[in-house]
Amino acid sequence: MKKVISICLILFAGVAEVAAQNDSIYIEAKLSPDKKTLSVNQELVYYNHSEKDLKTIKLLSWVSAYKKRGTSLVYRKLEDRNNDLHFAKQDQLGNLLSLNIKSGDQELLPTNKTSDENLFIPLASPLQPGESIQLQLQYQIQLPDSKFTDYGISDKNVALKYFFI
Repeated sequence: MKKVISICLILFAGVAEVAAQNDSIYIEAKLSPDKKTLSVNQELVYYNHSEKDLKTIKLLSWVSAYKKRGTSLVYRKLEDRNNDLHFAKQDQLGNLLSLNIKSGDQELLPTNKTSDENLFIPLASPLQPGESIQLQLQYQIQLPDSKFTDYGISDKNVALKYFFI
């Protein structure tokens, strides 16, 4: 009986340890009166689940896929014989207008352009396996017209799937 209880306690402790290391995100977003711009304050806790030290963190800026010609999204739409996004006006496209990232008091700058879909954030010191880092993000995004993918803004709705970093 003691062996069964010991095994259960060990299994429970292992599950509790793994469950405690989940990435978490807190988002506060405000939509502008014209419903075209979204101001976001976001807190992100990122755990290194790999077995290697991480020197950079990769974040996805999906709204940047709507910013210009030549993105994977535009090519995918062209493959479907839909050229609306390719010939869209600038005010119909999505865009990351501003981005500030901090970890504590230290400001972190992406190594690439903020217009890219993937943002690579260099860390001041490597993130060891099992450790976490808390990031504070403040950014503004211009929401795209929803006629391209059904996500974005329309006359009646605002659909925000995937637009947060």
